[in-house]
Amino acid sequence: MKPHLFPPTTSDSAPVAPPGLEEHRLETSGRERWLGRERVLAARAALRFGVFHRSEARDVGLDDDWAIRRLAAGRLHRVHPDVFRFAGVPSAVPGHDLMAAALQIGRDGVVSHRAAAWVHGLDGFRSAAVELTVSRSTHVAPTGAVVHRLAAIDPVDIVEIGPWRVTAPARTLIDLAAIPPRWRVEVALDDAWRRRLVGRDELVERLAANAGKGRRGAGVMRGLLAARPASWKPLDSRMERRLLDELTAAGVPRPETQLQIVRPDGCVALFDLAWPEHRLGVEFHGYQWHHDRQSWESGVTRDNALVSLGWRILYATRHEVLSRPWAFAADVRRALAA
Repeated sequence: MKPHLFPPTTSDSAPVAPPGLEEHRLETSGRERWLGRERVLAARAALRFGVFHRSEARDVGLDDDWAIRRLAAGRLHRVHPDVFRFAGVPSAVPGHDLMAAALQIGRDGVVSHRAAAWVHGLDGFRSAAVELTVSRSTHVAPTGAVVHRLAAIDPVDIVEIGPWRVTAPARTLIDLAAIPPRWRVEVALDDAWRRRLVGRDELVERLAANAGKGRRGAGVMRGLLAARPASWKPLDSRMERRLLDELTAAGVPRPETQLQIVRPDGCVALFDLAWPEHRLGVEFHGYQWHHDRQSWESGVTRDNALVSLGWRILYATRHEVLSRPWAFAADVRRALAA
């Protein structure tokens, strides 16, 4: 008769677990809890470039011992004293460094200036600078960040866009006005205006509220607004903006922008720049808009209709705007004098 692999138990004796089994079960269940909580944290971090704050790990039940072990195992990387990144997440992605710095600052700060312009997608700000505004009582300054300190920021000037806590468009433009060059601020202003992120009345109101004594950039923004009356229509591209600046610098009288003309067939034509009293219009002629037969024929039909109404048209190309703006400005002056 073969012996039993496990001795039979009697009714008055419970089965005895092998030595160490209970400790193994406890260790396994603890690891599973860690992994489950880690997945929750990783899912949240994935929405923010793979970075998270120490407090967020604690919120899901992961203590500092977990972070120490993961750091030692190479599963985490420390970005700032209280901010970590999961391994395998690239750090070179635009916005990663900004998000990490913003998490380190926490609710005591807000993404601002050039970084806020990038978050809002304003023209002229293609890269994610690491720039924040914090209260003067905050002593945290993330490595590599440009930090501005103020006594307070009006809650009206703060918005939340996705994972970002950022200055509102109007406040962002006012802050940008303090940072040269001026043309970059103009490009951003026209873009925000064109996309209806901000209106003139809102800008005037927020400028009055934020432009304290000696505030840098307040004069620049007032000048930009003075050159843009309520009827102002922003230009559609940076090259059109550059063309207007070159003509203004050359002493050409300031034109109306995006002037609408009703054609005989009832359709509406648009001039980039126009002097209605002289029946003169200027168009920036970019190749990308006229490289196929259909767009070319449409342009010819439009121009013929405008000429039939007594309008004269001058065309500016990229080469003329960038390489010989003085010559084109002279053409415009002669046309205005004719």
